[in-house]
Amino acid sequence: MSQSFKRGVMILDLFSAERPVLTLDEIAAEVQISPITAYRYVKVLSEAGILILDERRVYLSAKILRFVNLFWQQDHLAALAKESISILAHELNETIALCKLEANDVVCIYAVESSLTLRTTFSIGERMPIYSGAFSRTIAAFLPERELKSIIQHTKWIPHTESTIVDSHEFHLRLDRIRQDGYDISNGEVESGVVALAVPILVSGQIKGSLGLAIPSVRYSPDETTSIIGRMQEVSQHISKELEKHELLNK
Repeated sequence: MSQSFKRGVMILDLFSAERPVLTLDEIAAEVQISPITAYRYVKVLSEAGILILDERRVYLSAKILRFVNLFWQQDHLAALAKESISILAHELNETIALCKLEANDVVCIYAVESSLTLRTTFSIGERMPIYSGAFSRTIAAFLPERELKSIIQHTKWIPHTESTIVDSHEFHLRLDRIRQDGYDISNGEVESGVVALAVPILVSGQIKGSLGLAIPSVRYSPDETTSIIGRMQEVSQHISKELEKHELLNK
């Protein structure tokens, strides 16, 4: 990957729900380049219609939506799961995310946030390493052994918090438990003060993704775990059936 292309991607990765607008100085500091160089990169991206440069303020253009729509058109998991996830999010009023494996990382491909003031945010496109939290581990637990081993060989075990599991033995013990229980829970492993619950989405024994719920720990009650997981599993099974039907029709 050329240095110029890599830096262009790094700039696009800076934008998030928390930071939808950036300054040239902020971009320069994050990418570790001079403000003049940052301007040159932003100028190229704005001429391509991907970014908008308004004096020194920079934000994404509507052209990004074209790529989002193209992704959802070709990604059948997201297309088939969106309605069920929206219903579940409305019922529980907590942030619900749909994740899948891309290369060596787990990425969020669809999410609906809670309407509550105190809520957990989870952005579409957000990436997580395979060991990091319930959303990722629930996928890792059902991967073929050879594929998981290959991913782990290319993974740096970096803790997000003091609670992050970065010990290989402990990680594999947790995967065994996920296979047995059919779900996973992480508490403050990716972000302090956040509890995550996740269930796998399986079709004929093959992992297609994970359905996850993220909730502020101050609002989480362990007594509700069984009912929440049960409802998530119902939705996961519905998504699995719809995905299986789609795959049979398109063979």
